[in-house]
Amino acid sequence: MNLIIFHPEAENELNSTIDFYNQKVSGLGLEFLEEIERGIKLIDKNPDRWRILKNHLHQYVMRRFPYSILYIFDPNRIYIVAIAHQNRKPFYWKERL
Repeated sequence: MNLIIFHPEAENELNSTIDFYNQKVSGLGLEFLEEIERGIKLIDKNPDRWRILKNHLHQYVMRRFPYSILYIFDPNRIYIVAIAHQNRKPFYWKERL
């Protein structure tokens, strides 16, 4: 198992999206979090599996929600760069790399 590290802004994105979904429908934020956790477990098992966007940046596309987990990795850790909405502000996270 790799060490999972979130960029501080990625952590903020995660928390604000959970809050957003909870305001829409009670409990939906928890479902979003569960989907994120599921994605991170899949990434941890096989980080090379997911699409490469640029250089070493990978993209895991979530099934149920219109978000992606953007990450880079080395043999010991996975660094979550962004929890990015798929249709808003493309490439806003580039300066985090």
